[in-house]
Amino acid sequence: MNNQYWLKKKLHITLLLILISNTILAQYNFKLSGTFTDVKNGTLICEYIIRGQKQKIITEEAPIKDGKFILFAKLENACAATLQVKDRQFYTLSTIFVPNEEAIVYGPISEDYKLTWTGTTFYKQYGKAKDFIRVYENEFSQADQLMYKGIKAGGNVNKLRKQNMEARREINYAKGLAAVKYIREHINEEGTLGIMASANIDSIPKLLSMYPKEISEGRLKKEIALGLEYYNIFVKERNAAYYTKNRIEMSRPALEFNLKGLNGNLVTLNQYKGKFLIIDFWGSWCTWCIKGFSKLKAFYAQHKDQVEIIGVACKDDDKQWRQAIIKYALPWQHVRSEDGIAEQIYKVYGYPYKVIIDKNGTVIKSFAGNDKEFYTYMDRLLKK
Repeated sequence: MNNQYWLKKKLHITLLLILISNTILAQYNFKLSGTFTDVKNGTLICEYIIRGQKQKIITEEAPIKDGKFILFAKLENACAATLQVKDRQFYTLSTIFVPNEEAIVYGPISEDYKLTWTGTTFYKQYGKAKDFIRVYENEFSQADQLMYKGIKAGGNVNKLRKQNMEARREINYAKGLAAVKYIREHINEEGTLGIMASANIDSIPKLLSMYPKEISEGRLKKEIALGLEYYNIFVKERNAAYYTKNRIEMSRPALEFNLKGLNGNLVTLNQYKGKFLIIDFWGSWCTWCIKGFSKLKAFYAQHKDQVEIIGVACKDDDKQWRQAIIKYALPWQHVRSEDGIAEQIYKVYGYPYKVIIDKNGTVIKSFAGNDKEFYTYMDRLLKK
């Protein structure tokens, strides 16, 4: 009799919990749960943005007990979200909430790159993409530890910081290329949006445009549009600031550089006096450079009796450089800037970047990006 009573009691409690759970799920369409290994107890503060005619920031709180937490949200579209442990400034992470999905996270929030993500379809894809990028985040950490170790041992602080900055720059560049490659190879997976910010900045518009319609026009539509908007603002501000500060001086002799061509021959600017010369700074990784090749090739075919082009590959390794020249059938002279000096000489602040030199070896104009004005200017110049 006693056993039957407790069995009925247990069944009643189970049914009650199911009823409560179903009631919650009816109100919300997103669930985030998990375990933080570096927080035993506390309060998790969550902020996410509802985008519409009026943008609205929603703030939710959830208790953390023995590292575990559960949080629910009602979403119309995917949206950016920030999680922070209350009263702990550095215990913060940024992520994305997606309607009709469940996310499960595990690891230290204070080192968010170590977190593992899983759950329903989106978050399995998201977690897989994050795992792929983690190796580069570990390299950042190792570079920082090496610097701190050197400083602690009494090393030259300025020198160690400079070395650290150079190491981080190289890691970040490699990370950006890897992210681009991963997203391209998994472009049918929504979860790749989670590492879009890791991609090389100038590749982002092309990557966003590659998503199939069911993704670009679906629940991620607003976040994709916002990503493109932020990119355009960033590039506009970056170029304006950099150009104002570093623009190349016109009407002065072109500064010489000595770079090796495809056959190992030394290429100099003096070789091209007597013709107009276009120095085209580009890279095999630069989608906008590649996009502009078709028109540049047509221009060169029409005017090569008056104009020469030197393509200067930047931030490329030898193999990628050579393969790109063959793949896109680029018929002009090519060199590769291995040390970045050529870009510094001509104050390149974006790609592609074209510098025009007249027949006497004087710099007369420069253009950043695929500026339509470049061809208008060249047509006027060649008709004089």
